[in-house]
Amino acid sequence: MPLSPPKSERAMVRGAWVLVGLVFVGTLGFIILGHGRRTLFDSFWMTIQILTTVGDTGMDRTYPEKMWSAALMLFGVMAVFYLGINVVRFVLDGELREFLGRRQLESRISKLSDHFIVCGFGRMGKSLAEALADKKATFVVIDSSPERIAQADQRDYLFIEGDAMTEEVLEQAQVRRARGLASCLPDDADNVFAALTARDLNKDLTIVAKANYDETHPKLRRAGADHVLSPNKLAAVRAMTKFMLPAVDELMEIVVHGAELEVSKVSLEKIPRAVQKPLRDLALPARTNLMVVAVVHADGKRSFNPPPDIELHPGDELIVIGPQGGVGKMVELYGAA
Repeated sequence: MPLSPPKSERAMVRGAWVLVGLVFVGTLGFIILGHGRRTLFDSFWMTIQILTTVGDTGMDRTYPEKMWSAALMLFGVMAVFYLGINVVRFVLDGELREFLGRRQLESRISKLSDHFIVCGFGRMGKSLAEALADKKATFVVIDSSPERIAQADQRDYLFIEGDAMTEEVLEQAQVRRARGLASCLPDDADNVFAALTARDLNKDLTIVAKANYDETHPKLRRAGADHVLSPNKLAAVRAMTKFMLPAVDELMEIVVHGAELEVSKVSLEKIPRAVQKPLRDLALPARTNLMVVAVVHADGKRSFNPPPDIELHPGDELIVIGPQGGVGKMVELYGAA
């Protein structure tokens, strides 16, 4: 659903269509009343002059044509008056600024690529949006609530007011070019439907969906969700981590909330010049300040803290940790020539 235009804009559009209709009806009326004496252009010319209040058309008119002219004058003045009032309202009420801002927002959204879509701006959606904003990731928020959309607008987030379960709204969010979608809608059934619709539009999209109940997990998986999250279980796991694994918890805090460190998974497809080479030859710590935590092999097996002589093969993925920008340097060094 596109962003709804303000009232005075809709009124201006209605007024413009009324004027167009009067031109059409007026022209047709003069053709009929002229009994073949009036050409299409003459009828159109007289109608335009009457509606613009020029007055004298310079053409002789029969009594029926004069009556028709009088009717056009009355309706034309009312239509112009209605349109003029709403143009003034449009400017004075600040809706011109809103109109231009909305058009700019729609233009920015239409150009999105490799971005994230957050469906639902409730508690989980807000937290996710804040985390993405902290990481300077590009994303767009979708919600059907005007109040929540206003909150997203106050935070300068890209947003779409509409139903995230519909193809029209997801297409407006450029789902076909998106990297990932998070369905954080309050109802499990809505999350299932949103995941199903998004998967149908983009087969390569990474979909994360929220589930309030355990029985919803398999349904979301069948609908196309790659990952299903339960807020209650996540909170319990986080509490356990703080109790039992404080060092892991501190590392997670640094990775998630810190701006100086990132953990990334990099496919060898992005660094083809590293294929068939041992880690030692890449010299990633010296050249990029990245440390390879693990190698995920094409068969699914993982090598944690891999030795320097491990050879990289097509289909492998590297899990690396290091300062921001390190992955970009690695791609520059070992990406396609």
